Parts: sequence; structure tokens; C-alpha cells
Amino acid sequence: MPNISDYLPLIRAQFFIKNLFLCNFITWSRKEGRFVPIFWNNVKYTLPLGIITVQVATVLARMRSLISNGPKNTFLTHIISCCLSLSNVGHWLMGVACKKKSAEITAYFNGILVTHGKINSGRGTKLCLRDVIDTAKRTLGDVAHGESGRFALCIGLFTQITPTILLYLLVVVWPCAMPHLLRSSFPDCVVNGNAFVWDFGVSEDFKWAVTFIDMFSAGYGMCVACVAVSFVFQCGVTTRHSLNLGSIMAYKQAQILTTAVNNINQGDNLPIMITDLTWVGITCLYAVAAHHSKLSVPALLIAVVLGLDCTFATSFVIYKAGADLYQLSKDVMQGWRGRESMLRNRYLRRMKASCNVLKIRMGNSGNFVEKTTPLIIFQFSMEQVASLLLISVRNT
Repeated sequence: MPNISDYLPLIRAQFFIKNLFLCNFITWSRKEGRFVPIFWNNVKYTLPLGIITVQVATVLARMRSLISNGPKNTFLTHIISCCLSLSNVGHWLMGVACKKKSAEITAYFNGILVTHGKINSGRGTKLCLRDVIDTAKRTLGDVAHGESGRFALCIGLFTQITPTILLYLLVVVWPCAMPHLLRSSFPDCVVNGNAFVWDFGVSEDFKWAVTFIDMFSAGYGMCVACVAVSFVFQCGVTTRHSLNLGSIMAYKQAQILTTAVNNINQGDNLPIMITDLTWVGITCLYAVAAHHSKLSVPALLIAVVLGLDCTFATSFVIYKAGADLYQLSKDVMQGWRGRESMLRNRYLRRMKASCNVLKIRMGNSGNFVEKTTPLIIFQFSMEQVASLLLISVRNT
């Protein structure tokens, strides 16, 4: 089974993309040979917050104008636009929640390095596209053997790159297509004089600057969401296969790492992540099913990619990984019962008694990810999509 050395090229590729958008808070140090935290200055907090605040204020004002002056189903028609705008708020909150735990996340990754020994000096010390491609090629073989670590990391890279490129294409080619874009609030995008018009006194000569803000906001939102999902959840639960849980000492190491993941998740990050991804998945699938003919090609592709990623992939890859960790630990502890070596050796009996079932907890609620969690979240998403479709039919 792969270990942290095999995951490192994909992890470092995500580091590189996140650094481009000022939303990374942990990186690999070639000099020290370990993971180190990146401290955010005031610009990394205030710049994205200012952009998101202006964007959300604009989209809410424009939604109010569209709903007041347009047909009753205007909000449902533009629900994908509202979703992308409000989800940026959730992405920023997840990033802040993770930033507060940057020291714990760094310690967790370095703890994995200690568990597996030092990184081979010939691998992982330099980011190469060839290493990323070679690592991604092994994904299908891993999935066939029940290992979802590299597959989850590949999904994270796909979610960062593909929707971001599509959003850039949407901003540049169809700037008036979606109301959540700041560029679409300029007078040249007004339809029948009923839409919300840009009234901040900015000259139309600065359309390119507003377009750049839209592009940065789109890329930052996607990357900071992947920061929260991949670091705090994916990499935490999918490394379970690289640990040999056949011995008590290996199990204790896995228990320590699981405790570290739960300490990172303690607070708001995981509940915000589940809420945000569920909301995005529901609205995107609804937009594809009910309003695909009204969406531009990039907007439709964005809705398809995010809808599938936030419902199918999230439920049956990310959440399932947490459920598998719980089930695997139960099976291991069940297999220890009745072993003669356990019964004869007092030290082993005490060690076994100190081992607990491994659980990925959801914040401070006391709940944890179990076997039925992926199915429950997926069923809830499908039911809400069906409800929105029924509302649309009635309004029509």
C-alpha cells in the first residue's frame, strides 16, 4: 500500500496551486525535510474578505432587483449564480477555521513522516510534473485494492483546476451571463432596465479590473475550499491504509493520528464543509436539471462538475473514507479477541484495553462518520433536488 512518500507529489501540486491564490498555510520545506506552517499576514485576510464582501453585497442587491422586477421563478433560474457567490463565504470561513489549526495540521503531517520514516531524498524534494502524472496513473490500481488516498487527492486537484478554468472562461467570454459576477452589474449587461446597475461611481474603463477581481475571487474560493477538504479530511482519513493495523503498536500510531485529525476538526470547519458542499451539490444539480437551456456552456459545465463532485464523489469517496476507517478499526479489534497471545501476555492485554475504535468526529456535536453517513447525506441531497424541481413545475 502507498505511504506518505507516494502521496507527496499530489500534495505538493495542491500546495503550488494554493500558493498562487494566497490561501495556503502549510507547505513542504526542502531545506528542513518536513512540513512547515505559512503565517498569514493582514493582506491574506483583508484582501479576500473585502472582495467577497463586495461580491456578496452586489449579488444580494441584484437578486432583490431581479426578484422584485422579474418573474416569480427568477431566483430559481439564477440559483447557480447565488450558490457560487454564497459558497465563497463558506469557503472563506473554512479557510479561516483551518488557519486557526495550522500548527496542528503541520504537526499531523510531520507525525505521519515520523510514522513512516524519513522521505527518500530522491523523491518529494522537488515538484515535477512527471512525478505528479506518474503518481496519478496509479490511482485506478489503488482503487482496485481499496485504497482511495490518491484518488481523493486527484479529485481535489481536478476540482481546483477544472471549475476554476471554466469560471475564468465564463468571466472573460460571457461576463453578463451570471448575476453573481461583479462585471455583470455594469450598465452594458442590464436587461430591460430592470437589473441592478453598478452604482459605485466606477468608470466603464475599469471593466478589466473588475473582471480581474471576479477571476481572483473564483480561484481563491475553489482553492481555499480544497485547503479545508483535502488537508483536514481527505489526507487525514485516507492515509489509514498505509498503516499496518495488524499490530497493537501500529494501531496506537493510527489512534494518535486520528486524535490529531479530530483536534483539527474540533470547531467549525467540518460542519461548515459538509453544509457548504451539500448546498453546492443540491443547487448545481437542480440548475443542470431544470435550467440547463438557460445557462451558458461554461456555466453548465461548472454546474455539472461541482454537482457530481459535491454529491457523488464527496459522499462515496471522502465520507466513505471516514466510514471505512471506523469499520476497519472495529474489524481489527474484533480480530484480536480470543487470540492466545493476547490472553497469555498481561502487557498485550493492557495495551489492547487502551485501544479505542477510531472515529472521525464532526466538530463538537458528538457525532462521527459511520457506515450510513455517506448514504444519508446523498439521500438528503437527492430529496432536496427533487423538491426544488417540484417547486419549479408548480410555479411554471
